[in-house]
Amino acid sequence: MRDQIIDFLRAELIGPDPIPPDVQDNGEEILITDPPRLRYGAGVLFPQGVSVEKSEDVEENAEMIGEEEIEKAETDIDVKEDSEIRETIEDQSAEEITSLTNSYLPSAIGFSCMTTLPKAGFFVKVKAGIYHEEPRITKNGETRKGRQWLRTPLECVLEVPSYDLDGEDMRMWSESVKNNKGEDVNLQVQIFSRPRQSGRLLTVALINRHESTTGRADNKKCFFQVELRLWAADQSAPFFEYPDREGESLDKEEESLRLLYRHRKTYAVGHGCAADWNEVDKDRADMIRSDIIPSYEIKPIVPTSLDLDLKMYDLSTLEDEAAIEPVLNSLCDKYEEWIEQQQATVDNPDFPQEFQNAALRHLDNCRECLRRMRSGLDLLKADSTVMQAFRLANYAMLRQQLHYSLHLRPWKIPNRGSPEIDPVTWPDPANPPPNLGSWRPFQIAFILMNLRSIAIPEDSEHDIVDLIWFPTGGGKTEAYLGLTAFTIFFRRLINPDDAGTAVLMRYTLRLLTTQQFQRSASLICACEIIRHESTELGSEPITIGLWVGGSLTPNKRSDAITALARLSQGKTSENPFIVLQCPWCGAQMGPVKQGNRPRIFGYEKKRPSTVKFICSDSDCHFSRKSPLKELPLRVIDEEIYESPPTLLIGTVDKFALLPWYPEARKLFGIRDGDNVSPPNLVIQDELHL
Repeated sequence: MRDQIIDFLRAELIGPDPIPPDVQDNGEEILITDPPRLRYGAGVLFPQGVSVEKSEDVEENAEMIGEEEIEKAETDIDVKEDSEIRETIEDQSAEEITSLTNSYLPSAIGFSCMTTLPKAGFFVKVKAGIYHEEPRITKNGETRKGRQWLRTPLECVLEVPSYDLDGEDMRMWSESVKNNKGEDVNLQVQIFSRPRQSGRLLTVALINRHESTTGRADNKKCFFQVELRLWAADQSAPFFEYPDREGESLDKEEESLRLLYRHRKTYAVGHGCAADWNEVDKDRADMIRSDIIPSYEIKPIVPTSLDLDLKMYDLSTLEDEAAIEPVLNSLCDKYEEWIEQQQATVDNPDFPQEFQNAALRHLDNCRECLRRMRSGLDLLKADSTVMQAFRLANYAMLRQQLHYSLHLRPWKIPNRGSPEIDPVTWPDPANPPPNLGSWRPFQIAFILMNLRSIAIPEDSEHDIVDLIWFPTGGGKTEAYLGLTAFTIFFRRLINPDDAGTAVLMRYTLRLLTTQQFQRSASLICACEIIRHESTELGSEPITIGLWVGGSLTPNKRSDAITALARLSQGKTSENPFIVLQCPWCGAQMGPVKQGNRPRIFGYEKKRPSTVKFICSDSDCHFSRKSPLKELPLRVIDEEIYESPPTLLIGTVDKFALLPWYPEARKLFGIRDGDNVSPPNLVIQDELHL
């Protein structure tokens, strides 16, 4: 599928894209709707001197089909331009006018590479497409209105002797490209060869020799789908790594990137295109080619696997707290072993000196992470409250994983009787499925590293901002949800009445915010059940709020009541309540079709005139018949301000409006007569956006 998408993209942007019946007898395409320079936007070599502005003017008037119509449009634009130039020339600076006159479309592409000249020389292969215009003629021989453009392929292989590229100074070789009839088509290959200490630096260019006298492109003088290749005539691999710029000053990030990607060689750089190559071994390539749309399959990045059982259940229910220490100590030991392996690599005499500084800096960072991990482990052993919060967090994360993985359970409404829903088999935390219930090493390491900064706010580590970098699906969310659970439980264990907002979670896009709300809601449900079963976590519920604004969720209770009524009456399909399934049991929530009017599940009108989330499955922990009575979810802004949720999820733009919402100060623990702490943890997800 990936290859099909790439092929479609190339055909759409570069061409050719022959689609029957608009195909010649030889298989080449016929363009009818648009001329080729309007149909294809990449891989085109224009005549020299084609102005970007004038070309765009013609394209804006592109309701023409033939060259005659284009010439007419260009004449009309000339008349318009003459009058506009006379009116505006006095207002433009010389630099602005010069900038306009020098805005040309590309008439050449090429690449530069390093090589040792093979005795047999090189071959250069040129491929392109040329289009010519003809009247449209039907199969019956009748002439139809309009014109059509027929593609003629151009392919030529040129032989380049090495002696023409050798010498103590720069050498240049050039030759014109000819078609299959031996005719010069005004396309030229030039190779510039410069001596370097280790070999020769070649710059290979393909140049359109046509010139534009009007500053506009002519389809007949453009070359489309251009491609350029270079390889040794003796099939050897003469190309080696392209050098860095001499005297270049690198910052720390660039040094780090060069260290991390030191095994990836660059064999060429493109000019007006990308360069690609065939790497035949670790330091040689046998062919260089131009690439208009470069593509590369990025392999998945997966977490390191250590021979450790980091099971959430074991870290949450062990009767002997001392038994937790060996598991986490082994994690630290194995990380230390890995660090020493990297140190041995750096100490090896074969390790390039140019990467030493970056490598040593990375190792220092790794050792600092290890120190923080061991410091967190020491705190676990020394502070019983930290240990208890850690164990509760593991249990909450385990139950979150098990319940978030439950599938949607849709309601079935019979003609008579009560609605039915498929029964759910509650997952056993002691025996989770094979793919659930265990930490990846970096996740539990991240939590260990941050225990001190949460438990001891005055500690110097509290000033550290940690960045988790992993591709989608790598486990970032589980890592910071684990720390979220620890933060919530530790705060309640210290002061059961400290029921304000403990964690702020910010997202950049509203779609991502609502997706993560469902996942985080499963964790908060787990935390709330644990709170209800405990006597140490206070009487105030542990809740989650979604704070994204009136375009997605209700601002006021009255808005929620109105929205629920409209949903119930079938007057709208827009659902501002976001939650479409119970985050604990998977039961369907929201409108379900029943004749002309839908039936609403999971949203209920409650006093004082508001809407609450109550699971409609009576077997759920969050149904009306359960001790908890309702789901701990808040999406109405008015309720979020009055009773700040334990975990608040919002968008960056919503947080930016805080100065205009005085009532939002309660989210930060500022309440009249109440002693509530401000948030202990701030999470910014999707930072790259």
